[in-house]
Amino acid sequence: MKFRHECKHRINLADITRLRTRLEAVAERDPHSGEDGTYLVKSLYFDNYKDKVLREKTDGVNNREKFRIRYYGSDTSFMRLEKKSKIGGLCSKESTPITAEECRRIMDGDTEKAAGELIKAEAKKSLLRSKSVTKSGIELTYEVRVRESDTDFVNKVSDCGGVSNAVLVPYNGEYMS
Repeated sequence: MKFRHECKHRINLADITRLRTRLEAVAERDPHSGEDGTYLVKSLYFDNYKDKVLREKTDGVNNREKFRIRYYGSDTSFMRLEKKSKIGGLCSKESTPITAEECRRIMDGDTEKAAGELIKAEAKKSLLRSKSVTKSGIELTYEVRVRESDTDFVNKVSDCGGVSNAVLVPYNGEYMS
């Protein structure tokens, strides 16, 4: 399993615009992005009935895991079930492809037919269930986060309110200059 650092910094929209302009001169645009250089990421996060994952995050627990399902734009033909782990301040991610039908089954609590073994054992052990949907945004990722508490993940199209801006900078431990 490969680990990396993730440093998250809140910045305002004006700073994102300035940073994007400066980076266009030295960095390649993500080939999957649209004409404006962006794309929509939809994420469904899982937790147990006691909100264990949320409590571990807010309590600053050093070693923790979370599960999510992600897809990009409105294309549900490429969906991923991910297990994200944080150990000693470093992050890693395991990922497996799933279909929209598998996503629906997982959301309904049917993990017997879930993709691979990634979520089955944890789902049984912790009684995981879908909790909320968020839309997010070197690899340098400008993440404009729109939050929504809704579990209609697969069929919902993006009518969301509340925007906050952030930049996610994952790196492999070597400093950039």
